[in-house]
Amino acid sequence: MVTARFRWFPHGGRRHAVPNALVPNTAGETLCGMEVLAPLVPPPPFPDWCWPECARCDTAWRSAEGTSPRPQFPCPRSDDRPERPRTTAKTGDNP
Repeated sequence: MVTARFRWFPHGGRRHAVPNALVPNTAGETLCGMEVLAPLVPPPPFPDWCWPECARCDTAWRSAEGTSPRPQFPCPRSDDRPERPRTTAKTGDNP
């Protein structure tokens, strides 16, 4: 069984990745470089665990774990796709 090296930790409106070895009442650092203090009591599951992931922590976590990058939505346009013409509503056509 593989042991996770990091876990998600809610802080400042985002979920940040911290080392799994971070124990309560100790200072540590998130993967994005933010200093945090692990609380003695775990944060409540709602709303803290509904916060979005910190993009920098997510990128660093995926790199460290060897997983693929998070897909971006909407997908970025590539330069080889022509721009779609924009349609405009015509006025006065409806009775």
